[in-house]
Amino acid sequence: MEEPAWWWTTLSYVTGEIRAAKLAEHFASGSHDPGAEAGCYFDPAGHDLLAGLLLAAALDRRAIALVYTWPARPTDDTAMEALGKQVSR
Repeated sequence: MEEPAWWWTTLSYVTGEIRAAKLAEHFASGSHDPGAEAGCYFDPAGHDLLAGLLLAAALDRRAIALVYTWPARPTDDTAMEALGKQVSR
């Protein structure tokens, strides 16, 4: 099997909060059926959480797969630590 000649890292797009929010919107828009009504609380809160996790993974140069696993591990502070490093710079 031949090694790939190139690849694209999704999180390379995320360079700050605005791009994290845009990428989160792309993921969120694909998770609803067409014409489905958005929840007035949970959808915006979920979008914000996803954007924050995408930003944390991008800043800490982590794999995007962690964005999926971090919410399932409430004692894992890796995302918060990554965001904290950025704030203290």
